[in-house]
Amino acid sequence: MAVGCRPLLPARLVSTLLASVALWPWLAMAAPLQSSTARPPSRVERVAVFGTDDRTVPPSQYAAIKNQIGLVYNTQAKTVCTAFCLGPKLVATAAHCVFKISGADKLPKLSDFVVAMPRAVDREMSPISGATLGSAQQNVISGANEIRVKPPIDAASDWALLRLANPICEGAFEVKALPAEELVQKARAGQVFMLSYHRDYPDWRLAYSKPCEVEQDYKGSPKWTEIKRDFSRSDLLILHRCDTGGASSGGPILVEGKDGVFVAGINVGTYVQSRVTVRDQVPSRRARQEVVANTAVSVAAFASLIDVFRDARIIETADGLRALQQRLAALKLYSGAIDGAYGPKLKAAIAEFERSRGLAPTGIASETLLRLSTEAVAVPTSAPVVPGPLPRRPPPPIQRLP
Repeated sequence: MAVGCRPLLPARLVSTLLASVALWPWLAMAAPLQSSTARPPSRVERVAVFGTDDRTVPPSQYAAIKNQIGLVYNTQAKTVCTAFCLGPKLVATAAHCVFKISGADKLPKLSDFVVAMPRAVDREMSPISGATLGSAQQNVISGANEIRVKPPIDAASDWALLRLANPICEGAFEVKALPAEELVQKARAGQVFMLSYHRDYPDWRLAYSKPCEVEQDYKGSPKWTEIKRDFSRSDLLILHRCDTGGASSGGPILVEGKDGVFVAGINVGTYVQSRVTVRDQVPSRRARQEVVANTAVSVAAFASLIDVFRDARIIETADGLRALQQRLAALKLYSGAIDGAYGPKLKAAIAEFERSRGLAPTGIASETLLRLSTEAVAVPTSAPVVPGPLPRRPPPPIQRLP
């Protein structure tokens, strides 16, 4: 019997079993896109609030960074999430905001996404770079294109970087990965908070989640040793209790540092466990769901890729991608169609080529990678070096006797 669970009928066999665990991205994910008017107070909103709802307007000291947090939305898919700036034309968000959850019917079109940044009067907006050329996919990198929400949950892969067509960001956040113990201590000191957009918040105003908890072992909840078994790459997982609402996925987990505010993680969902009461060895039909904490992925998952991706010269044309596919196929790294399209197989082949050259595996289809693969096909580095014939020494001059 689980600790703290009372038998409903002491005379019978009654126990509480862990029925399932899952990540609820919909609590903090791409919420349905709606009008900006406030919703009726009687309507139940999907929010993950722990204790008192402490969400409020951002304090005045964060006025500058407010303009570095915006929305990423898709009017065709009717979804909206939070995104934040890493450069004039580079933002970060959750991967499930632009790709899909495992089991979803179809993948939204990247060319339909728009990123909007707030201004005093209006919003600056931009599509993903390459959207009008059919090459938006080359301008997005992520931990995964499809996110599992049941064990092993890959929340640690739920990040995405988007290159934008227009420089709509004013300033950029610093990112800094903290060890789990240090982040916990920062939270206990009241230095961890969150800024994001929430669907239930009036008029799409930015919501400030007051200094919030970050722990691995929450009182009254399952222990970290149990929780981490449900996740792949649990070392990159952050369990936090910042209050969230629909559309807060992609929002930054922020830390007050000595030199200012920096991003430690990206909010991606809510971790729940379902427990079912078993009576006389027969499961009851009703399961009790326990919300353990919200989840975020540490910036350690992608921090090393930010500069590389921001500065890369992306191959924008189908001819360029075909040339890259041909070269990687010649190196026996790519087995897909030579069709000039960027997809999972080409991304994986690029990453494998980068590993073989001692480079960070980014999967980015860049002009630099095309050049390196062209050189590798011309002179394969794996080919054995066959020594050529030794140069012949010229014969010594003939000395004539007098």
